[in-house]
Amino acid sequence: MDLDLRRRALPARPLSCVSFRQAGRSGCVQADRASLPARAPLWQNPRPVPAAQARRGDRSRSKPAKTQTGGREVSKRAILAGAILGLAAGPVLAGGGDPAAGKKVYDEACFACHGTGAAGAPKVGDKAAWAPRIKQGMDVLVKHAIQGKGAMPPKGGRMDLSDDAIRNAVAYMVSQSK
Repeated sequence: MDLDLRRRALPARPLSCVSFRQAGRSGCVQADRASLPARAPLWQNPRPVPAAQARRGDRSRSKPAKTQTGGREVSKRAILAGAILGLAAGPVLAGGGDPAAGKKVYDEACFACHGTGAAGAPKVGDKAAWAPRIKQGMDVLVKHAIQGKGAMPPKGGRMDLSDDAIRNAVAYMVSQSK
């Protein structure tokens, strides 16, 4: 930056204070702060605006609406944002899985037992065998598939598969067995 441009950018500073680093060392910044308008109280100590004034549209000094939740004040906006995120994440956290992606995993890893019924594994498509398992819920089925149950080893013996891949395979088998 050339000297002329610095003079235009910082007109109130003496020539010796042409950079912010130099200004901090020489005390020029403190001198400039004294000449600033008194705005600090507005952002340091915001005052609530009377409801009548806030309704007129002047919200420059108002605080967000608050509500009591478990002994703490929480912004209603924060509660609304949390509710929206919770609803959006619901299907993913509730078990879900992607049956279309799970078909590939099923064909590669699960078919050997769940396609033939080997070692007492419920065959895919056998509604009577799958009904009591489906009643337990998707999370229980996925847990059993990941940790193993009975004759089935953890992850069906395919420890290279991710938990999400197992969840997708379980979703595929459940979708084919309802």
